[in-house]
Amino acid sequence: MQSSNQLKRGRYIVYIDLLGFREKLKEKGPEEIFELINDILEDFNRWENLNGAFKTIHFSDSFIFYQNHKGYRDWAFLDAYAIASFLFSAILAKGIAARGTITFGEFYVGLDRSKKHQIYFGSGLIEAYETEKRDNWIGITIQPSAWQPYEDHNVGAENDRTSAFLRELFSPYVQREPRILTMSITSAELTKYAASATLARRIEAEDTIVVNLRYRSGALGSINVTTLTYPKNLEGSITILGEKGTVKIGGIALNRIDTWEFDQPHPMGEEVEQANTNPTSVYGFGHLDFYSHVIEALKGNTNGIVEGREGRKTVEIIQAAYQSALSGGQVKPCAMPR
Repeated sequence: MQSSNQLKRGRYIVYIDLLGFREKLKEKGPEEIFELINDILEDFNRWENLNGAFKTIHFSDSFIFYQNHKGYRDWAFLDAYAIASFLFSAILAKGIAARGTITFGEFYVGLDRSKKHQIYFGSGLIEAYETEKRDNWIGITIQPSAWQPYEDHNVGAENDRTSAFLRELFSPYVQREPRILTMSITSAELTKYAASATLARRIEAEDTIVVNLRYRSGALGSINVTTLTYPKNLEGSITILGEKGTVKIGGIALNRIDTWEFDQPHPMGEEVEQANTNPTSVYGFGHLDFYSHVIEALKGNTNGIVEGREGRKTVEIIQAAYQSALSGGQVKPCAMPR
């Protein structure tokens, strides 16, 4: 846990480095490189203007998106977390591979005496630089220095009364709109081990990954994914094994309920057969219905089936799995809001 002085002096830093930049310099002329950098900086400028709390530094193939004012704030972590994802996606959409990290630490920015040259340095920047150079994959990691303060501020809560108390308790530390989040007791802590590999495909990403999960409640889980199934996709399935029941949703596209057994009859049991479909591909039939639902939710006609905070949990698990695979050890993901 960082000291109060460290939290007061620190800033959030998003560090992104373009991969293969040396080769691009050989392949393209200076005008094309100039346009490429300008296109990327437009995305950074857009988020600078929309957010108003972060600024950008660019040098060659490296981009630093940093918190303008010192001091830990929950909103700063959430903004860095979200904007880093958008920026990274925008760079990939341009056909450019990139790698980066999010850190929190001391970062000093200022002008020299002549007011002509910018000076920047600090432990947060060094951690970001060393982490990016150490990693050997495409993506963005979140370092413990970044997510640990957020988790320390957002302890678990198992009922609305406790959540309300925590919001009131931490509200003095929030300088903008209230964005204190609380977590359910069962999901507040999640640890894991993961292993990934590129076994048979000549690609820059993994083709196989295995993840073991341990929830604070004591439940254990696993995720197994591969793109190497012979001769074609075998299935996409979710299995839940409980004390009083077992459910498996299977098929090539989670389109069939293979097992539905409980010690007592379940009210939804009569609907099981109606849920089965027979798609011709792994994409199933759910996309159009879901898109229609999203449109209705955006119009305010209905509540979202899956809110953004729930989607963020998936991203946290993926990022923590990457960190575990790289470090070979146990990783606790970022706090998962309720």
